[in-house]
Amino acid sequence: MSKIFQAIDNLTLKEDGSGGRPTALKMISCVGSEEVDFTQARLLAGKVENYLQDVIDTMTGTLKEIATTSFKNIVTMARKEWLK
Repeated sequence: MSKIFQAIDNLTLKEDGSGGRPTALKMISCVGSEEVDFTQARLLAGKVENYLQDVIDTMTGTLKEIATTSFKNIVTMARKEWLK
């Protein structure tokens, strides 16, 4: 999993329209075109070192939720469907 974070190229951001701080919606890998939607959008506000740690925590939490859901689904889904 540690290599996943090293391969992050950028984040998809949503501007709030009023000139405020953007919100991070997903992470995008620099290898291929892999994108992972965050389970919770992360507002990029405050000191940069604080919100970057929040983004890392969001990335970790998102991957944990995806893995947990996947492990639960493997029992009930057909293998081909689960792999997709």
